Amino acid sequence: MKKFFLNITVLLLAALLILTGCGNSSSGGGQTTGAAATEPSATASDITAESETVPGTDIKETEPVETETKTASEAVTEPATDPVTEAPTEPPTEAPTEAPTEAPTEAPTEPVTEPPTTEAPHTEPPHTEPPQTEPPHTDPPQTEPPVTDPVTEPVTDAPDPQPTVLPDMPDNSSTLSYDFALTLLDFASGGGEAATVARLKEAGLTHVLSMNYTKPSSDTSHTCAYVVGKCVRNGVNVYVVVVRGTSGGEWVSNFNFAPSHDNDTQYAECFMLCAQDIYDHIKAYMKSSSNSKIVVCGHSRGGAAANLLGVILNKEFGKERVYSYTFATPTTVRGEAANVEYDNIFNFINPDDAVTYLPPSEYGFVRAGKDIMLKSSGLNKDAIKSLSAIAEVAPTIKQYYEDKHSLTGPGLSEDGISVYDLVLQLISGITDGSYNIEIPEIAEDSGMYPIKQMLDKFTRITTVLTVRSAHEVSTYTSLIKRL
Repeated sequence: MKKFFLNITVLLLAALLILTGCGNSSSGGGQTTGAAATEPSATASDITAESETVPGTDIKETEPVETETKTASEAVTEPATDPVTEAPTEPPTEAPTEAPTEAPTEAPTEPVTEPPTTEAPHTEPPHTEPPQTEPPHTDPPQTEPPVTDPVTEPVTDAPDPQPTVLPDMPDNSSTLSYDFALTLLDFASGGGEAATVARLKEAGLTHVLSMNYTKPSSDTSHTCAYVVGKCVRNGVNVYVVVVRGTSGGEWVSNFNFAPSHDNDTQYAECFMLCAQDIYDHIKAYMKSSSNSKIVVCGHSRGGAAANLLGVILNKEFGKERVYSYTFATPTTVRGEAANVEYDNIFNFINPDDAVTYLPPSEYGFVRAGKDIMLKSSGLNKDAIKSLSAIAEVAPTIKQYYEDKHSLTGPGLSEDGISVYDLVLQLISGITDGSYNIEIPEIAEDSGMYPIKQMLDKFTRITTVLTVRSAHEVSTYTSLIKRL
């Protein structure tokens, strides 16, 4: 009987703990056990009914006593049934030792104190996390000193030993560099302003100035279009002047090489006037600092202007600060000016390029500086030789402009034409954009007939192609790379 009562007690406690979350058993549980001690005939269904009503009695502790007492009295008239023997198998056998000791002490405290106290610890971790994020805020100040140290030292102590801007530029202006020459030839191959500026910017230079790119084709003045770029190399300001080749009315200027008609002129005046115009606009850059340097370059007409600009800059600022590289350059100086040595002016010349023989060497014209002769193919030898016809018809500069030769017979004539005027007729098709070149009829006994023979050679289709090819930038680039 004692064992039976103990099993009923265990079953009630287990049901109460499961349904109330292990915290709703009160003094009613003890009373139920006491009632069962006198009447052991409760059924399994009665126990189940009683356990289901317990959760609703959390607030009133006296109600479980009444309901459980009625259940015990009803159990007196009913005999024990099968569920009585099944009850002991539901709870574990260890429960009898735990239930009597734990239920009396935990029941009064758990419903009231556990819900608030068990949740509070879960809020503590968030309060402890912020302190863990504080150390990262102290790290940046520890990394700043190493960052500032290497930045200030190289900048203030010494210039870059290997400049990234114009890396092939020699430290000495009198030292020839073929790589530097190719860089400058690329600058000079741009043609238009936008293309030239783009080339300078790609090389790391800043665009400073552009001049004369908007000249109309009717403008035959002695000026050149040019772009100026600037960079800092080894802590020194370097200005690069790129002079454009012939365009529009500048063809007239090319052949008007001595507007003064002076037989004693020392320069190809058309190109010297261009160089003087450029100098007037850029001299302020050179005067802004005592150690700045300047590089001048150009192709064809631009090469002639760059050649004489080098002469002017040498005189004004000294050759140590001046670099002059020219390509496909016409002749520029004569007389005393031709006897001055300029070891910082380099002229790259293709012997097959007819442009490099004008103005005629028979007038004493040469180039200032050093000529770097490229490899000749010999294709234009006869055409170039025929250029001597100019000096044959007009032995002096003055005669080039003023002697009017009859085209229908020998001698001079008021109705005749000078060599210069004939050239203007021939290039009119170039300056107006039509490219129509008409050679007038010239009698064999006319003093101008050698000019006619020269023109016949130059207007042959094969010669036109080879003469043009010999003057192109791509040809110069290829020939320089072979040096």
